[in-house]
Amino acid sequence: MKFGAALLDLFNRHFWAPRPKVLRRRTFRKIASVPGSAAVESVELRLFENDGMPIVNYMWLNDVPEWQRRHVGTCSIPLEKLAFAIENANRYPEAKFKFWVDGGLIGPETRFWLASHLYATSRHQNIEICDLRSIPEYAADPLFAPQNCLAMTRSRADFGSVYLRADAARVLILNHCHSKHKDQSKYIFYSDLDCPDLAINNAMNVMRRYGVVINDLGTTECVSHGYIGIDCDHPFVDLNIGRLAKYSVDAAKDRFLGDVALDKFLNAMHPNYMQRLPIRISVLPQISFVMPHNNFFRALGVN
Repeated sequence: MKFGAALLDLFNRHFWAPRPKVLRRRTFRKIASVPGSAAVESVELRLFENDGMPIVNYMWLNDVPEWQRRHVGTCSIPLEKLAFAIENANRYPEAKFKFWVDGGLIGPETRFWLASHLYATSRHQNIEICDLRSIPEYAADPLFAPQNCLAMTRSRADFGSVYLRADAARVLILNHCHSKHKDQSKYIFYSDLDCPDLAINNAMNVMRRYGVVINDLGTTECVSHGYIGIDCDHPFVDLNIGRLAKYSVDAAKDRFLGDVALDKFLNAMHPNYMQRLPIRISVLPQISFVMPHNNFFRALGVN
């Protein structure tokens, strides 16, 4: 009797009990790989004994504080635009990379996603996040005050526009690194984020001869300030990089973009440099270049 009851109970549980619902596997559209995770071959730097580690500086500036603008996702920095910067850090493990942001314009979630992305994709952990507000000249100047920041819809030459602020800030970064690190690092760079390959060895060869290197726009009519390298040991650079920083900020307040200040600095350093000296190398894409779109972070709800 007990055996029959047990058999009936087993039959009922196996055949008549409600079966769990089988969930269909969702089908997502193909998501691209993580920006910056592309495999790149490491390049050995041709450094002399006292050169130290080159320092490469990148920067992202929000046009306005992130809480004043609606943005998709939880991070106000478009992380896909960091792809080339990360690939360069992976390409040059002997260089030190700094990624500068304005801590007064971003919140904790943006900081978290930025730090997480750099940590996950940097093979050599040679990128550090730096706050522009740690530079005294930046933090104290009303040009960079969050309440004075203008949205991207305004003119590039309006006081407080992100273009004027970025042009002045990059020179403040160079001057700050020169002051803090010139005894450990002979070569200091600033580069825009859209530089596919920094060509550091080629740039150092130029700086050893002339003290400075910039990007080649392919014309002598105007100077490019999207890629700048300085030799901290060059007497003119050592004496005048601070003056360039001050002049760049003053010029921005007078609504001049950064190429004006840099051109005067270079002409004082090497008169008629455009025609006479090969201080320009082609590293940046055309001005019309747009970084490749990647839907990885949008699919995650980050950007």
